[in-house]
Amino acid sequence: MTTPNKTPPGADPKQLERTGTVREIGSQAVWSLSSCKPGFGVDQLRDDNLETYWQSDGSQPHLVNIQFRRKTTVKTLCIYADYKSDESYTPSKISVRVGNNFHNLQEIRVSGFFWCKIKGLLYNPSGRLNYVTLKIKFDPSYASYI
Repeated sequence: MTTPNKTPPGADPKQLERTGTVREIGSQAVWSLSSCKPGFGVDQLRDDNLETYWQSDGSQPHLVNIQFRRKTTVKTLCIYADYKSDESYTPSKISVRVGNNFHNLQEIRVSGFFWCKIKGLLYNPSGRLNYVTLKIKFDPSYASYI
């Protein structure tokens, strides 16, 4: 998760962080998953290693919950998905819902797998929020197009 000034679609978030364009704020949150296989949990999801990843181990929907301890300004969400090296379950749809608690989440339109603008799209235009949930769905028919 980042707090950007201006972020071009498809830009390398690590390079943008080095130049001060964005700031990684995911470490300020508590992360939880709907399920995971042993050795493929939150630590692997967040470790900045493209060779490790989260792998769910349960029925859909697969959820990534990100909860901040206090209201936090979140302007952009950066998601990395690698269709070429994924074994089988690359997401076909990612739903991003944000709000102040689990009971008032509002879905926002995802503009791509790399950058999802949050600030200015909510009932609260400042983008300050406590909770983000990613709902990840897999459609087996979608994999045939990749």
